[in-house]
Parts: sequence; structure tokens; C-alpha cells
Amino acid sequence: MKNYFYFLLLFLFFTQNNYSNTIENGVDEFNCSNPIIRYVNVDANPGGNGVSWATAYENLQDALTGDLTCVQVWVASGTYYPTQMIDITNERSKSIIILESVEVYGGFIGNENLLEQRNSELNETIISGDFNETPLDNSDDSFHALYISGLNSNESVVDGITIQKGNSNGGVPFNQGGGIYIKNSIINLSNLKIKDNRSSYGGGIYTDNSIITMENIDVNNNYAINIGGGIYNENNGTQILKNVTINNNESGLFGGGMYNENTSITLINSLIYENITQFYGGGIRNKSATVIINNGTISGNTALYSGGAIANDQSTNLYLYNTIIYDNSSNTHNSIFNTSNSKAYV
Repeated sequence: MKNYFYFLLLFLFFTQNNYSNTIENGVDEFNCSNPIIRYVNVDANPGGNGVSWATAYENLQDALTGDLTCVQVWVASGTYYPTQMIDITNERSKSIIILESVEVYGGFIGNENLLEQRNSELNETIISGDFNETPLDNSDDSFHALYISGLNSNESVVDGITIQKGNSNGGVPFNQGGGIYIKNSIINLSNLKIKDNRSSYGGGIYTDNSIITMENIDVNNNYAINIGGGIYNENNGTQILKNVTINNNESGLFGGGMYNENTSITLINSLIYENITQFYGGGIRNKSATVIINNGTISGNTALYSGGAIANDQSTNLYLYNTIIYDNSSNTHNSIFNTSNSKAYV
């Protein structure tokens, strides 16, 4: 067990070194020494070419076209709406689509010369699925606010952005990942807020067969009709989540905060609290998964049936290190519920 844990920590170390991103200072260095910068500002004059703040693109998707090798996209504060349809027959398939190798950074005022001058807390950059700007009606919102598929390098980055008001209530795949949809990709996500999204599977984030690094992520107030209120992970994915908060999410069946199926998940310095589900796994539901939680707190979650904090099924292995689990509730097994040859190692 310990050898497996150390192996995953080594994987984290080398992945993070390859990323070479000093997130605390907002500085990225892993892609190239002299990146091409494309500028985006929702308040820019129409017709800009994106080569400076003075001539910034008005729409975010305009900056995400062509050859994006060694390209950074700097996005000023404001709200940006999806403009590109995944399915040309359905307007609600509009998403902001992330392409190979691009690095997207939010949190700018619109006059900065250096990446480290931005502040994503003070200068909120929002991607909103409410492209018709009808805040009281989510029936016409985008199925996915942010769409990521088929990225094969370890160079793509989304950093410093709030992602909100996606509503995946269509047919497959438009019932997965209201906030972010990720499939068959390698992606680095940091300094994101994912909130107020809805879906059948993965209200905030849905991932399928992907390698993902998440750091400094808040997943809050998302809802899944079926499974994975905050996050839904499946199909041979590998994730490392560091300094992640998952709270106040809800699902109708399993995994109020997070659902993991046939995946390997490592959570480090993470907080999972006040999530709710109707059946199993108020905080986390795992199925045929390997999950490590190191320096975590899982508190105040509710499963109306069983596994208030965590529910494990179908030969899941759960490893807990320096983790606090308290004040969770369910009809049976307030903390951890194991079934079908699943085990929790403390």
C-alpha cells in the first residue's frame, strides 16, 4: 500500500515539474520561452486582431483559432459567452472550445505587460453558458460552458477563470459536464471556480479517459440529476487534485461532491464538505476506482441512504493519509461504506 502511494506521489512530482508552472505567482514557463500573446477584452472595439490590448479580440473564441503552438491567451475581466457550436444543428451546443497546446489565462485588467501582474481574484474572468443572457431561465443555456476533447500534449492550460451556468440536459454527450466537458485529453487546470452548473452526469465537471492536473480549484453549487454533483470521472482517467474545494454540490443518485468510476484519483490538501446525494456517497462515491486522499477534510456531507462521507463499490481501494472525516450523515454508515470487495486503508 505504501509503495503504491509513494509511486503516485512521484508521478505527481514529475508531472508538476513537467508543467513547471509557479501557480502562486501566476507565471507559466513550461511551454516556450517567448510565447505569442493573444489579447482578449470583452470591452474591446469590434474587429480587433488580438496582437495588443489596444486591438484585443472582443470574443474569446476568436483567439482560439489557427496554430496555437506557443500561444498564450490573456483574457481581461468580464463575462464571455460561448460562440462556437459543436453540433451545427443545435444552438445550445455552443461552447468555448480549448484546442491543442494553448494556454488560457484570466484575471487581467487589460493593461498588463507581464503574466504575473494579473490577479484572478480581483479581476474576475467569467465563461458563462448563459449566451442568451436570460439569467432567470437556464433552459436555453449551453450544454457545456467549456469543451475540451482530444488534446494529446501536456501543454494545454486553463487558469484563472470562473466557469458557470452550463446546463447539460440533452442527449449524450450533451447530458455530461455542464461546466466543463473533458474527453480523451491531457489538460492542466488551475485557479478555477466552477459554479452554478447543471447536468445529468457531472454537474460541474465531467471527465472521460483523461489525464488531468487540477490545482487551486473551487467546485461549488453544481447539480447533477443523476450522478456526480460536482465532478464525474470515468474510463481509465488519472487525476491529481491539489488544494481543491468541493462543496455545496448535489446529485439525485450517487456522489454528491464527486463520483469516480474505473479511474485513479489523488486528492492532496483538499476539502470536501456540505455536499448531498439521495443514495450513496454524500461526499464521494467510488466504483472500481483507486483513490488516495492525503491531508484532506471530508465534513458535513449527507447521503440519504448510505455512506455520508464516502461510498465504495466494486473492488475500490481507498487510501487515507492524515485525513479528517467527521460530522457526515446518512441512514447507515455516516462516514465510509464499503461493498463488493472494496477496502478503505487508514
